[in-house]
Amino acid sequence: MIQNNIKKKEHGLFFGVTKLFTLGFLACMGLNAQAGVSAQLWTPDDESEAQLINEELEAQQAARLLEEEQRNFDHAMYSRVNVIRGEIGLENEDLAAMGCDQVKAKEILNLLKQWCITNATQIKVIHKAQAIANQKLHKLNQKINRGRSKDNLSELDAQIMTKITATKDNLKLLHEQHEALDNTAKVIVSAVLTTSQLNAWQAILANLGQNKQYRYIPDITAAQRESLSAIRTQFILAGTLQSQTRGTSLSWMTSSEENVLTAAQRTAAAACHVNLTQYKQSVLDAIESVFKRE
Repeated sequence: MIQNNIKKKEHGLFFGVTKLFTLGFLACMGLNAQAGVSAQLWTPDDESEAQLINEELEAQQAARLLEEEQRNFDHAMYSRVNVIRGEIGLENEDLAAMGCDQVKAKEILNLLKQWCITNATQIKVIHKAQAIANQKLHKLNQKINRGRSKDNLSELDAQIMTKITATKDNLKLLHEQHEALDNTAKVIVSAVLTTSQLNAWQAILANLGQNKQYRYIPDITAAQRESLSAIRTQFILAGTLQSQTRGTSLSWMTSSEENVLTAAQRTAAAACHVNLTQYKQSVLDAIESVFKRE
């Protein structure tokens, strides 16, 4: 939406500046004729210079409009909400694939925005503790003498290993706390989803961290994941991935990958990709609305 507004305003500005330049030129021609001075026609150089002036004015106006739009957008809150969205599988494409129109996307984004405000202190404490623990673990690992085996640790190395174990245990606990907090966000979002949206979201959550080609496929078994990975790896290593026959239902996959899936899985994934095309702009419009400063 922001980009569309800028293009419309740029278009109007171009014709306005061109009209003004032309009127000024004609007036100048008239004055020169009255004064008995022979008027010269525009040369290609003159026209080129006018075009450069127009382009510069357009660029300046577009920059001012973009700056104004940016000032009216709450980037800080948007970034905070984006963190939880990434953690629980509600990124832009996910919302679209779930079939969220602008109204539904706004509802979800507003819920997550309020969740971030309500849990701001707890989120900050957990994130900071995790960062500190990860940094500590990194430093401890650097201190270990890599030239020794664990059976031949010095007393100092043994102490460091004890600290590493304790730090890992602490990180595990922090991860569980983080996950529990994320689950509270999932609960409030689940309450406003339709059955089909919830089913699509469950597939996304199950496939977080996996190849995005398979993000919207429900109920993937371990054996299917292994087969899909082996097929794709084989084609990539052979350099033949792009030349493979595409799937009938899932055109972004090869037919070999598609054949690994059940009919129900193919149908569900295809529906998500139809939604993705249909609702992608609706999600972007919802973002602009939710995070626009009052």
